Amino acid sequence: MNTETEIPVAYSRGQFFRVRATPLDGPLDLAIHPSVTGKGWTITSPYCGKVIAKGPTAKAAHNALREVLERFGVERVQFGIDNSPQAPPVEELQPAPAPPAKPPRIDRDSIGQIVKAIADRAGLNDSETDAVWRALTSKGRNAGRLLSKPPSRQVDELANAAWNGLQPNPWKVQPTTLLFADGAGQDLLNKLVKHAWPAYLDRDAATLKALNVW
Repeated sequence: MNTETEIPVAYSRGQFFRVRATPLDGPLDLAIHPSVTGKGWTITSPYCGKVIAKGPTAKAAHNALREVLERFGVERVQFGIDNSPQAPPVEELQPAPAPPAKPPRIDRDSIGQIVKAIADRAGLNDSETDAVWRALTSKGRNAGRLLSKPPSRQVDELANAAWNGLQPNPWKVQPTTLLFADGAGQDLLNKLVKHAWPAYLDRDAATLKALNVW
């Protein structure tokens, strides 16, 4: 039975972590481990830290590896590994951060509490508070977070202003809203941008923060 060891894993360009992994039997030097993102399992080359195959379960990852080897052949996969930059020594790497915890399911009452907290903090009136409701996801695993895309400024200017004013991820804020909002939309935006809002409100920002790469 193979015993666990520590291997380097490439997370993003130039960034590596170390993880506990189980070496695989076979023609290639590979190891399997839970994904750094917390989603499924990954089969990685300890030499370069690159992912060779992955799947939602360990069995699925093994099946994915089998498909890779059948499609490209052992020699071609080994050639790709050998010609990749070698990963840093594992003893020089930080342990992979714990994957972000799955957010609890949020019901409408809980979303109402989030909206009320936002309205109280920013001093919103009733129409502005309603706009915050429309800027948030109401169902599913991201309930209580901002919609994945902002409401159209042409269709719902107030909800668009709410979405941009609450957006904790600066790369997602729409410059057009900041530059051209007027009237009630500008008033709402001014009230919201005075405050720093938690990363939780944006799914991507929350994930980056949980992985300590924000």
